[in-house]
Amino acid sequence: MNTIGFSTAGSLGRRRMGTGLCEDMRFAADWSQALPKSAVLRVLSDGARVRIDDDQVDVRDSEGRLLVRYRDGHAEIAAPSGDLVLAAPEGEVVVRGAGVRVEADCDLSLSARATSLRTSAFQLIAEHIVEKAEDVVREISGRLMTKAERLRTIVSGAAIMTAERTEIRSEQETAIDGSRVLLG
Repeated sequence: MNTIGFSTAGSLGRRRMGTGLCEDMRFAADWSQALPKSAVLRVLSDGARVRIDDDQVDVRDSEGRLLVRYRDGHAEIAAPSGDLVLAAPEGEVVVRGAGVRVEADCDLSLSARATSLRTSAFQLIAEHIVEKAEDVVREISGRLMTKAERLRTIVSGAAIMTAERTEIRSEQETAIDGSRVLLG
């Protein structure tokens, strides 16, 4: 187990660290002031290193690729090769910010037992959309408007439209084709 030594009121104290980044380093009461501007705190057995440069903390892998950076209140976590996993097996993973943006060069997939989205406005812009579901229920208190160059609805069973008033307008012809057409 690693330890850090530090001085308090003239006496040397020692603090135990389970997997600490520092080994037997002695710090003054304000240890951040005692560190040199560029200091490697620890080189791990696999060659990864933790380093403080000016007002920045970097964790890099053995090839020098950035894994974690903290600077001026901003934090960055990276996985230069392989996956980055945020896990909380017995809790929630919360991403919080004034704004949250997810960017992907490839596919973005979401998998969950249930998904809930609450927002005051929702905009989806895509070249193609495919929806597949066993049942879909939409409840709209205002209006539903669909603008399309062409509209086609295929129903294998019964199609029922119930309204207080129904209007169909065509600039050209309107065709109704059925073995029986019941009016009134």
